[in-house]
Amino acid sequence: MKIEELIDKYFEGETSCEEERSIRQFFSGKEIPEHLLTYKPMFAYFDKEITSEQTKKRFLSRKKTLLYTLSGIAACGIVAVAISVFFHTSGESSSEAGNYVMINGKCYTDEATIKAYANASFKEVATSKDEVFSELFND
Repeated sequence: MKIEELIDKYFEGETSCEEERSIRQFFSGKEIPEHLLTYKPMFAYFDKEITSEQTKKRFLSRKKTLLYTLSGIAACGIVAVAISVFFHTSGESSSEAGNYVMINGKCYTDEATIKAYANASFKEVATSKDEVFSELFND
């Protein structure tokens, strides 16, 4: 199809996007017939506007992605601070009361006594090497 026919079709509003793209490409070239030079500024302007519109869309898309990413990072930071504050304040109340262990219903705070009870408990459940081997290789 000749360019003159495409231009007529364009002004009648019957061109497709592909045909309009080919018109803009034609007028962005260097070899334009003299009788069509009057249309060159108009189609050059359209091409420039379409290109700048695409650039704006890409910029806004990147800006939106960056905004979502930074919002996610900020939300994670707020949650981390909230959790650390919560555990820090709850940790203070238990450290003010002191550390303790309940053994057979009694409360112990002495570290040496607690270690003695723990060692005694471990000895009750400990097994010797001979007992382990006899259980493993029992035929």
